[in-house]
Amino acid sequence: MLISFYLQKLKDYVDQFNSSYSTLESLKEDQLDRDLIWSAIEQAADAVWRITQTIWPVPRRKAPKEQRELTASRGRELQRLFALTLGDRKKVNDFRNRLMHYDEDFDDWYLKSSKSEDVDSRRIVWRQINDAMSPVHSSSNCIVQEYDIGWGVLSAFGKQYSIRAFKTLINTIEERLPKVEKYIDNIAPERMRVSIV
Repeated sequence: MLISFYLQKLKDYVDQFNSSYSTLESLKEDQLDRDLIWSAIEQAADAVWRITQTIWPVPRRKAPKEQRELTASRGRELQRLFALTLGDRKKVNDFRNRLMHYDEDFDDWYLKSSKSEDVDSRRIVWRQINDAMSPVHSSSNCIVQEYDIGWGVLSAFGKQYSIRAFKTLINTIEERLPKVEKYIDNIAPERMRVSIV
C-alpha cells in the first residue's frame, strides 16, 4: 500500500510536468503570454522537484527512528525500481533552487557587482522571454531568469537548464511506471490499489 500511494503521486507529478511542458512547447512567437510561460516553468520545476522528493526523500531529523527508517527504505526501493541515480536528483534540485531561491543568488550577484568599477551600468534581466541567445551573465548583466522559447532553455545566474532534458527524465519515469506496477503486483498480489480523493 505504501509504494502504491507513491506510485500514484508519481503519476500525478508526471502529468503535471507533461501539461506544463506541452504549454511551453506549443508557444508561438506572436502569441507569447508572459504569465502563462512563467507559470508553466514554475509548475514544471515544482513537478520535477516533487518527483525527486518522492524518489529521494529526506527523512525529518526529529521524526521517530522507525519513521526515518521507513522513509529512507521507501526512497531506496523507489530508486531501485526506477533505476535512477543521485546525479538526476542534483540536476533537478539545482534547477528548482535557481528558480525559487533567486533572491539569495541576486543578493550574491549584487554584492559582487558592487565592487565593480562599472556599477552605474548594471543591467538586470528579470523573467525575459527570448527566441535567441541573450546577453551573458556578468558583473554588469544579471540574468536572474530568462527563457528561450526556441531552445526550451531557462537561464538563471549564468547557468542554463534545458526543459527538454528534464522531459527525458520524466519520460523515463513514465515508461517505467507500468513495469514497476506490474512487478509490485507480482510480488504482492494482495496489495491494495490506492484511490486518492
